[in-house]
Amino acid sequence: MLRLSSTHRLVVPAVLLLAAACTSDAVAPSARAGQGADPVLARGLRAGKYSDTGVRHATGRSGSATLAGRALLGADGVTTLTVTTGSLENLSVAPGELSKVQIKATGPNGERLFTNNYQRPSSTGLATFSFRGLPRGTRLQVQANVRGIDGKRTDVVTITETVSRGAALSVDLNLPAQVLVGVPTVITATVRELNGDAGSYTGCSLYVNGLKVDSAPNVWVDAGDAVSCAFTYTFLQAGEPSVEVRLDGGQTAGGGSEVVEVVQPNVLAAARATFEERQVKTTTRFDYTWRDAGGSHQEYESGVTEGPREQTLSLVGTLPRATSFPLARVALDVRSGAATWQTTEWGSLNATADATGRLCTDQLVTEQGGHLYLCSTGAGGTGITTFGYTRFSGTVTYHSVGFSRKWDNVTAQETYWTWNDEYETYGAGGQHRPVAGTISVQLRFADAIGEFSVNPVITVSAFDRIVSSVPRTCVNDSPYWLNGGLRTECRSSEVREYGWSGAGEG
Repeated sequence: MLRLSSTHRLVVPAVLLLAAACTSDAVAPSARAGQGADPVLARGLRAGKYSDTGVRHATGRSGSATLAGRALLGADGVTTLTVTTGSLENLSVAPGELSKVQIKATGPNGERLFTNNYQRPSSTGLATFSFRGLPRGTRLQVQANVRGIDGKRTDVVTITETVSRGAALSVDLNLPAQVLVGVPTVITATVRELNGDAGSYTGCSLYVNGLKVDSAPNVWVDAGDAVSCAFTYTFLQAGEPSVEVRLDGGQTAGGGSEVVEVVQPNVLAAARATFEERQVKTTTRFDYTWRDAGGSHQEYESGVTEGPREQTLSLVGTLPRATSFPLARVALDVRSGAATWQTTEWGSLNATADATGRLCTDQLVTEQGGHLYLCSTGAGGTGITTFGYTRFSGTVTYHSVGFSRKWDNVTAQETYWTWNDEYETYGAGGQHRPVAGTISVQLRFADAIGEFSVNPVITVSAFDRIVSSVPRTCVNDSPYWLNGGLRTECRSSEVREYGWSGAGEG
């Protein structure tokens, strides 16, 4: 029995990932379109960071020596300060040697916290330091003596870095309405950065029955943004395999997975579609109090972060005959109420054969964040045609190795991405279209044999649920700079998601 409600969610609990530093200011949408490190390839494929709007890190110079620093506060309450004479984008290159480093910490309200001195903390120009209990907004003045760059001279470089929140990523798995045996299936995941201060690199991997079957490495997620990972996998037999998407580090919600029903292609013309719009609200609270001979002091921070609205749509269908290529005409029309989401038409679409003899054609609608495919096996009335359409939710979509091999004709290991919205209307946080109760997805094909069309209508309903909740917990310790005093740290958080979802067939 086919399940119509088939958009599933895997959540990676907020994971601290030390993000690559913010190296540029926010730029206009038209400028962002060209930020890929590589030139634009066929089908609008790009590589490199699509955008970096996180908090800028500190830099300084003395003579020929430079210093860059980044201080990120993790979910465990530990701030990691990274200092390098090179670039925070490439920590493997750090010329010279840090012969001495002094760090002065000042609280958000200007109170002096501590001064630490480190003699030769590293034999290179790279060093990391960890501090527990520093609140967001703490200022760290770093003075470094750098040798080995300006001959025998010792350069003294001073920077001041402000503690910001490290990147925390979550992932949602978006399964299609149904999965067909022997048909290349597009599976997507949406990766979000929750804290809003720093972006991060990660990797998306697709697992089926516990085995890794596809991956998209080097996925960059900008601060407070959302991106999509697109996979392609062919299920070879009917059944209910488990499917999951993991980010680098291997975490998934409770270590669990989702079961998808894989069925033989229908002998009747049929199409099923699912839709989900989701927004995530994260509420965090942090406070700490310290007491020493001079009295007591308290810092408090409470934050509410609302992530971008994510819209995903998936259509999968079958036709009980083979397709005659080239396709004379393919027309796609997606709308909700009076609002048109996408209207696109193609003509004279040819197909290529894969190793099994299956003929497939596809179209990547980069300006609208969509992907359409059609595959045909057999001949005439004894053959079968399968087709699908996926609308991605993120600002950009990263193409996995499997997706690139099957649809993009890319054989290199580079990870490529495409924009999911027109540059002129680009806004951080992915694409979004208005929803008015129902969503109509009409897909029409015409070949030498005749015409056929499908038009499933999705009825949506609202949802609002708590994903996770961490009650307020407190920890006591006695850092050395309190001279025997006591510090109490308390934290709590709640993650809630709300939006619309639904399914339909026709």
